Amino acid sequence: MFGIGILGILFQSLILILVYKKNGGTTGGDLFTLALPFLVSLIIGVYVLVSKKENTNRKLNFAAITVSIFGCFLPYWMEKTGILVQYERWLRNEQSVNTEDLGLRLLGFIGVELLVILAILFGKSEEPNFKSGLR
Repeated sequence: MFGIGILGILFQSLILILVYKKNGGTTGGDLFTLALPFLVSLIIGVYVLVSKKENTNRKLNFAAITVSIFGCFLPYWMEKTGILVQYERWLRNEQSVNTEDLGLRLLGFIGVELLVILAILFGKSEEPNFKSGLR
């Protein structure tokens, strides 16, 4: 799962760098196809978490699932904030392009995601011990 989480972060970084270099605007493809790899990794992450294998690190698994959730949300967020809009929707005036403070908004998205991941990885959590209550 750690590898899937790292790949997810790299893919999100690539998307955000390309959007920043393009300065937002419009795109010909459907934005929501960008969420497909993250949806697949989310399904894999939930499966590994539910399978309860003893040799998996649950914190890394939760962090990878968090990356997948943010990755699924990223295209929706970019379209709703007007950072990157599908060209056909822009032509039909369904969505306007808003690239004002583009860098700040992209850094905000990254910052929120990193804060959540760091809270998962370094936050104190105790594993429930169900055996101690049984005698």
